[in-house]
Amino acid sequence: ALEFARERGRWIDAGLRDSLVARGLPVIHAGPEILTAIDGGGPCILFDACRQGHFNPQGNRIVAEIVARYIGEHGLLHPSSDRP
Repeated sequence: ALEFARERGRWIDAGLRDSLVARGLPVIHAGPEILTAIDGGGPCILFDACRQGHFNPQGNRIVAEIVARYIGEHGLLHPSSDRP
């Protein structure tokens, strides 16, 4: 999906994403930020043995940072002092 987007300038999941957004559902579209994070490098650096199935530690870290930023920007996590 990352190479597809880089080569064609569109995402294979764009229809699904657009449909979810139109229904008011939150969507984390990490692809553009992942491409920015790898800064022109090949997506193989994010996967074990270049198989785009499961991220390696670097890929997991990048996605975790994207998700954490989204959660913070949308106020979805309460400060630890508010926990019982």
